[in-house]
Amino acid sequence: MNKSLIKCWLMILCILVGWGWEPVIALALDNQSPSLWTKQSLHIRDWVQEGTPSSYLKARSQMKELAIGFSQADLSTLDVSVQGIRALSNCLVTMEEELNRVMPQQGDANRAAIQLTLAFDAVSHSNQPMWVQYEAVFKKDIAKVKGALKNNKREAVAASLKELIAHVELVMPALEVSRQPGTVQKVKSVLQFFRSEMKKKGAWNTHRLSEPLKQWENMLTPLIHGPEEEVVAVGLTNFPPVIPAAILMGTVIALVLGYVGWRNYRGSYQRVRGRI
Repeated sequence: MNKSLIKCWLMILCILVGWGWEPVIALALDNQSPSLWTKQSLHIRDWVQEGTPSSYLKARSQMKELAIGFSQADLSTLDVSVQGIRALSNCLVTMEEELNRVMPQQGDANRAAIQLTLAFDAVSHSNQPMWVQYEAVFKKDIAKVKGALKNNKREAVAASLKELIAHVELVMPALEVSRQPGTVQKVKSVLQFFRSEMKKKGAWNTHRLSEPLKQWENMLTPLIHGPEEEVVAVGLTNFPPVIPAAILMGTVIALVLGYVGWRNYRGSYQRVRGRI
């Protein structure tokens, strides 16, 4: 066969191979895109909220794609801290656990789906994340607690505090993605103080509770709109010293374990895919 003809066929083969692999490579890169992760998490949330067996199957399928894309991504290219990586990994694990239950609990699954959506949205929309829309909810919760304290009704105070804590915990993973560890630490200190007060028996110490509540209210604007330095600057003078110290130590341990967990999470997916 003529050498020139052989070269011609080789060039055509190379072109065809190149065209064949290009869509595959593009698809692999798209699967690691934060904007795609957000869309996938939104689909998961919608299907979970639908609450039917068929919608749960769709959510599981979409969850598998999201988990694989995240586990294979080069997270060093993202502006996300170790704290944020831990939060995203925890959201994935929690959502998978809820979807894989024999009898899914709708309330827990909805909560996990909302946390997943808010957290991944915070990665792709760092300038205007979805969780900042909870500002009005936080202010409403504060007003409820204040009203219950004014009327000195223990059950009403406990219920309003529980609701406030639940709403803050709902956005906590997104907060860990989009805010600095010192800022998140401050918010966690507030929650820990409120939890400790709820466990106490007897009459409420109105002053002891209203002062941190006021400081939490003052933290909202810089927490949501900035600057973050003002959040850290808000002093929580009524906190027992052991609480901030314990939370700080717990946060450091959680960050380390979270990073190790993400590495194991990524490795496990690679091993599973390698067997397929």
